[in-house]
Amino acid sequence: MPLLTTQATATITMYDMPRVGAWGYFDKGTADERYQNKKQIAEQRTKEYGTGKFAKAGGCFEYPAR
Repeated sequence: MPLLTTQATATITMYDMPRVGAWGYFDKGTADERYQNKKQIAEQRTKEYGTGKFAKAGGCFEYPAR
């Protein structure tokens, strides 16, 4: 009886997430756009810290996932 084997291929991409947070994917945006984005993120973090409730950024499933 022949021995059965399986094979799998994985494609993995690594991101420098602090750089993505600062510059966006593919280093797009002007310096002013990056500043405004950072400012908006800081305001959202401050709001979440004060209320103790965290906003979802999209792409999240409701818990429990269905």
